Amino acid sequence: MQIQKILVLCRGNVTRSPFIAGYLNYLYRNSDLVDKVHLEFDSSGIEGKKNHPVHPRVLERGVELGFDLSLYRSKHSDLKLMEEADLLFVVDTKQYSRFKKIYTHLLHKTYHIYEFGRETDIESIDIEDPSELNTDEDFAEFFRFGEAEVNRVWNFIKGTYNRFEFENEPFTLKVFYKHHLKPEETERRYGFFNRRFHALCPHCQSKRLRRIKRKGWLQKRFLPRFGGYPYHCGNCNRDVILFIGSEIKSSHRREQKLEKWHNFIKMEMELRKKPD
Repeated sequence: MQIQKILVLCRGNVTRSPFIAGYLNYLYRNSDLVDKVHLEFDSSGIEGKKNHPVHPRVLERGVELGFDLSLYRSKHSDLKLMEEADLLFVVDTKQYSRFKKIYTHLLHKTYHIYEFGRETDIESIDIEDPSELNTDEDFAEFFRFGEAEVNRVWNFIKGTYNRFEFENEPFTLKVFYKHHLKPEETERRYGFFNRRFHALCPHCQSKRLRRIKRKGWLQKRFLPRFGGYPYHCGNCNRDVILFIGSEIKSSHRREQKLEKWHNFIKMEMELRKKPD
């Protein structure tokens, strides 16, 4: 049975995302899907530090609901962890906006958790971090709203599986972003040419890249024909060739832009998989 991974992202990975992932895992383990589909739920923080325990109030509420997070330790979201996931959830719009600028190639499987399973034109409501003010009222509101959203999301996943089982089709998490996106939503998610693409270093995944002078016949004559230019990474101090050039942002027809974009993404993913 193929393992399918769901990753929940928040800022620090000590309150919101571990609670949501833990509750989803609890609902999955106590449902009839546990013997039919192999799902794994995990969480991490975009700005989080490693090896921090969850907030005591989250731990206490988890025990009341029936799951234990005492052994869980926070993780920082790296590119490999997010690329391995089949479905990504973010919990607030500010985080989602930042995610869309940096990890453009992951947008097809990334959802704001409030938008997931709803109409595409609905306005998102964030799951606020209660640990900032650390009051009883904030945590009570977080648990009330968070638990309701987790139950709704799980019912949507379960209902989708039951529909596919009835239609005798194989169920994977990819069905959500292949079958539940309207054309206008696809255009919104893949509006590549309305914003700048932030390339990443294939070695250290840093954005600290700058164009450097081309050297030799290969870099001066051959690679530019395919959009390949030399860059220097200020983080790992390496020179790399990235296949992203001015042609992607030029005024060519949309079909040509889209084809060049997909070729670039494929090339960059192959470069990232190569060992150092």
